[in-house]
Amino acid sequence: LEGALATAEQLAGHTGDYYRDMALWHRGRILESMERADEALEVYRLYVEEYPLNKFSLAQEQIRLRLRDLDPELGERSAAGTETLNQAI
Repeated sequence: LEGALATAEQLAGHTGDYYRDMALWHRGRILESMERADEALEVYRLYVEEYPLNKFSLAQEQIRLRLRDLDPELGERSAAGTETLNQAI
């Protein structure tokens, strides 16, 4: 899994890069598989910050589901699709 994590980090690149949203999603999934839920939650929060859930992004539904499990309060607020990180915290 370390190799997969390194690849996801490389694909994530920088804000605005083409594959960033999906790479962040996969990075979070991999971290969860490695039992590093706190780090995964940080990645999911970063996703919400960069890709507000009230705008289209490829992994937004998956991110909402993971937030509901890892941070129920933030997950509930994001369920309406109007949540941004600043509103949630």
